[in-house]
Amino acid sequence: MERVEYLSVLRTKGIFPTVAFLFLKCLIFTVLGSEVYPASTPETLDKPIPKILASERVIDFGEIYEGEEVTTRFHFQNVGDGDLKVGTIWAEPVLAFYGFPESLTTSVPKTVIAPCKEGEIVANFKSEGFNGLIERNIDLYTNDLSQPRINYQLRGKVQSVLTAMPRQLFVGVLYKSEYPWIIPTVIITHQPGIDVTCIKSTSPYIKAIPATMQSVSPSAKEIRTELTIEIDPNIPADHLQAHLIIFTNHPKQPKMIIPVTGDVREDRVIVANPSFLDFGLLGPEEEQTRKVLLSRDNRQDWKPIRAEAEAKGTTVQVSFQPVGPNWEVSLRVRPTVRLEDFRGLVHVVTDNKKQPKVTIPLLGWTYDDDRSKVSAECLKEFVADILDEEYLQDATVVLKPLRGEKEDRAFAILASILREGESIHRVGGDSGLADLGKGKWRARLRAVEVLAELDHPDVAERLDAAARNDPDGIVRMEALRALFTLSPMQARKTLIHSLRDEAPWIRILAADLLGQAADRGAIPALLHAMMDDEQKEVRLTAAQALEKTVIGPAASDQSP
Repeated sequence: MERVEYLSVLRTKGIFPTVAFLFLKCLIFTVLGSEVYPASTPETLDKPIPKILASERVIDFGEIYEGEEVTTRFHFQNVGDGDLKVGTIWAEPVLAFYGFPESLTTSVPKTVIAPCKEGEIVANFKSEGFNGLIERNIDLYTNDLSQPRINYQLRGKVQSVLTAMPRQLFVGVLYKSEYPWIIPTVIITHQPGIDVTCIKSTSPYIKAIPATMQSVSPSAKEIRTELTIEIDPNIPADHLQAHLIIFTNHPKQPKMIIPVTGDVREDRVIVANPSFLDFGLLGPEEEQTRKVLLSRDNRQDWKPIRAEAEAKGTTVQVSFQPVGPNWEVSLRVRPTVRLEDFRGLVHVVTDNKKQPKVTIPLLGWTYDDDRSKVSAECLKEFVADILDEEYLQDATVVLKPLRGEKEDRAFAILASILREGESIHRVGGDSGLADLGKGKWRARLRAVEVLAELDHPDVAERLDAAARNDPDGIVRMEALRALFTLSPMQARKTLIHSLRDEAPWIRILAADLLGQAADRGAIPALLHAMMDDEQKEVRLTAAQALEKTVIGPAASDQSP
């Protein structure tokens, strides 16, 4: 039996004996915990309970013309004996086209509804860019735990006096060296008596020239206007996003907007894939070969002439192989230093006049295979530097110089790297020391990733400390995620603690993970986040997590 229903029965029957009070108090204290949100007392257990009643959940606004706005109101009532608090509202995203603002917005005039009083959701729909049937969902979240989410639907039909083909003009990628460009025309179809009076563009480099109006067919009684789109060759090289505004003489639809999107670039170039080569961690005298594909992205034939290597701490051998119209470059690397990084550049000289040289960065790390000659402090600094490298993606390479001793040596070094961030956080606060601690955030982040793969009994303790105390938000977030993966129940207190983190994205993650765990002990914390958090995204995530916790994940995925 749900907690709310159980208390309601007790109140109805008037039986609140001392034994029941003590039993419930002990039970709730055990479930909810006392770290952040203290257990309820016998006095708070008998507090009034809100109850929402929403009789009308579907509103049909009928037919409107494109460009018109519709404002509707969904009403609900509090039929309980406690205050009904509105936590957040989720409106299904409605974007007519890329670059358009959201067309469906909602608001609530009153967020606290007293018993026997009514509340309402004000929904505003802008129909610019739409044509046809419209059906969108709106979810209302409240502190009524018997049904924390109420689903509403907004329906209607948008009709347009003009028909445009295409409705959105995507010009693709335009290279300046290939001007004049071939841009598709736009065909506007409309009824006789409805005229296209004017055409404007939001970009000074784009204009539309209308052709002579002509009948499609005598029986159809329709008029067609062809728009030829011209783009000035002096347009800056950048992402293209503009609107064509078609004005009409129709009183209900005075204009139609046609988005124009694409990219303008200076010239085509030779593309290297991948753009850099990461050789990872190499042992002494270990050779590795990596390959890069140089793609011919222009209309001219070209070929590589020679390669020039600038690599410190390693030897590089380069060879070429044609692959269709492209060229494959093979680079064989052998490091000549130990316990440090090697970096370099390989310049591929080509006969292409527009790009005579293609540069490929190289990077990697070397380690000494004889661990006995490496001190613990030196190895710790080496591992920290590896983890701090921006391009090394595989965190498990750290275990190579540690020789796979996951239980002891690896854990000790990774935990000590994390403790440095924790100590900076405790001592420095918001001072310059804290900023200094954030400088090695990537090392601590990847230390978290490697720790999560270890089988050490103290991993959870180190992840918990990082999730609470690390000065960098990204490290805290990943430590929280890793701790939850390790043990959802063990992470409960840390997740509740993270609902008050200064970073909103961490609060969002904490609320989401609490919803996945469906731990009823987190209900007070989620209620608090849903009602009081300053960020709308946090309130919404907490509301969704609260719904999963109260009625179960499967049921919460279905609209009432």
